[in-house]
Amino acid sequence: MAKFCTKCGKKLEDGKTCSCLKNAPKKVQTENKDLITTILDVAKGMFTKPVDTMKSFINDNNFAPALIILGVASVITSIVSCLFIKEVYTTIMSAMSPFGSLGMQTDISYPRIFVSTLLGSMASYVALAGLLYLVVAKIFKGASSFKKMVTLLAVANIVMIASLLVSAIFMYVSAQLMLIVLVFGALIYCYNLYNGLKYASDLDANKMGYAFAIAETILFIVAVFILPKIMM
Repeated sequence: MAKFCTKCGKKLEDGKTCSCLKNAPKKVQTENKDLITTILDVAKGMFTKPVDTMKSFINDNNFAPALIILGVASVITSIVSCLFIKEVYTTIMSAMSPFGSLGMQTDISYPRIFVSTLLGSMASYVALAGLLYLVVAKIFKGASSFKKMVTLLAVANIVMIASLLVSAIFMYVSAQLMLIVLVFGALIYCYNLYNGLKYASDLDANKMGYAFAIAETILFIVAVFILPKIMM
């Protein structure tokens, strides 16, 4: 009885494997390699040619690598947050040790801090991408997409990721240096986010500033005044 491939239905010769099955692993491997290459290229490009990199990366086709970059950013933010809280707690306890800690001894759940920071970071990226899209598309009637806004956030976060890693090292050297690195990374992030908005939408320069300011203001209000009440 003749045998047929369960994937494509092609008739099989005795003892031979269908060509579609032979090519499948290579295709998956190539796709994975292309994804990694894209992420490495955009990471390098944001330090060498940031404008050209943003211009080429911000599009719907780079949605998958953008999600990976934002995932990495969220993980690193969570790790640095835990390290920072641990360092502050250790410093306070050391300073209070001559006074018997005055009842300040307590256990800190770092896994809980990590998870909550991770989820909060991811939620903030989704919220900001959605807000930017809604402001651009609905308020200012510009052409854009949610995926483009996600790629914008991802490429803008590259320098911020690097600054977080460097600040984690300076945390144990100098608090002033750590703060300088974080402020520098935040400023570059905001600049890249604003500058890259023109590649994620068709808004002119007059409207782009208002769109960016409105989205950031809404996100700030939600994060500071609304979200804490919901979580309490």
